[in-house]
Amino acid sequence: MANAITERLAASPQRHFSPAAEAAVIGSILLDGDVIAEVLSLINCEDFYLDKHRKLFSLVTEMFMAGDQIDSVLVRDRMETVGLLDEIGFDYYAKLLEAVPIAANAAYYAQQVKDKRRYRDLLTAVSNAANVVDESLPVDEQIEKVRSIVFGMADQSGQEAYSFAEYAEAVSQEDPNVETILTGFRDLDNVTGGFQPGQLVVLAGRPSMGKSALGLDIAVKQAEYGAGVIIFSLEMTHKQLIRRLLRTETAEKLASLDITISGADTVEKQVAMIKAKQGRCDLVVIDYLQQMKTDKAETKNVEVGNITRDLKKLALRENLTVLLESQLNRGPEQRPDRRPRMSDLRDSGSVEQDADIVMLMFRADYYRKEDGLEKDHTAEVIVDKNRDGATGVVKLMFSEECVRFGDLTYGAY
Repeated sequence: MANAITERLAASPQRHFSPAAEAAVIGSILLDGDVIAEVLSLINCEDFYLDKHRKLFSLVTEMFMAGDQIDSVLVRDRMETVGLLDEIGFDYYAKLLEAVPIAANAAYYAQQVKDKRRYRDLLTAVSNAANVVDESLPVDEQIEKVRSIVFGMADQSGQEAYSFAEYAEAVSQEDPNVETILTGFRDLDNVTGGFQPGQLVVLAGRPSMGKSALGLDIAVKQAEYGAGVIIFSLEMTHKQLIRRLLRTETAEKLASLDITISGADTVEKQVAMIKAKQGRCDLVVIDYLQQMKTDKAETKNVEVGNITRDLKKLALRENLTVLLESQLNRGPEQRPDRRPRMSDLRDSGSVEQDADIVMLMFRADYYRKEDGLEKDHTAEVIVDKNRDGATGVVKLMFSEECVRFGDLTYGAY
């Protein structure tokens, strides 16, 4: 397969790059330096196939970023200063000036360059996938690696732009609560304002603080409101989760909920599951971050950063909320009050950066039990970060027998 792709490239080079389109982009900029802003919204220097075009486009980009004027004379002078004119040749530079009659079609030529780059990326992905098939790995691992290759292709959605002039009036007419995902715990919703599609919400705690139970409760309440939910449970089986819920819910009630449980432990597998789900998917619950798998990186921080970054992209791309549960390090155990802080997040830098909301679980009862003191059957959710709203501490009821949370103010599980 890989050899066939190489042969295809050699047989039809016009499919994977266009010297004329690349020259036309640069020629347009030399004719009218103002078009570079529009061109840069579409492509960058890595989209060029020919090295001399890549270097020249990089040079004019540097001039633009420095605030310098751009025209054919000034660019030629800068090329001469850095030695690029000798490398490319004055005659070739002169031909670039003749590549287009006017600069008005610069964006059209830039899109051609981008399309050729995407075709090359596609061929590379197919070639890499073909090489995976030749590896002596279990078929499940091969499938996962192929999915990773496909998922890793450049996502172009982030280049879309929306003007206030076009959308401000329409958005002002929308009900801001239509897409809000309420947790079902009214005091918590009053602080956070609920969750929004596109958000990465982190729910963190030390072992036995109840983060898995709260994540499950939120998933059930969401499904009761009509949301489609997927739970990626990496520590408990689907039967264990259902048995826990059957302590307080009937089988008929659970059967009516649109909840799917999966053990998929990589972002690539989770994406595939979301896309394969019948019906809507509004909320994804992942229990928990430290059990997820990814390609090995130089440090654990980088590995975790790759996961949280991909999960944030997933939330944005699929227009859903990701509720990611995470362990805390032993920091709280070293404090007299044992209360958690956001800095206690394991490998915390990327988690704090990528998350829209960070909630920390704390149950003083857990420590009261250790100390032989009377319990008050409450728990705290510390909203330590909220990109779009307030922070604060929310108290909930907690039943150890049923492993369920409830509203403290409103008195209901």
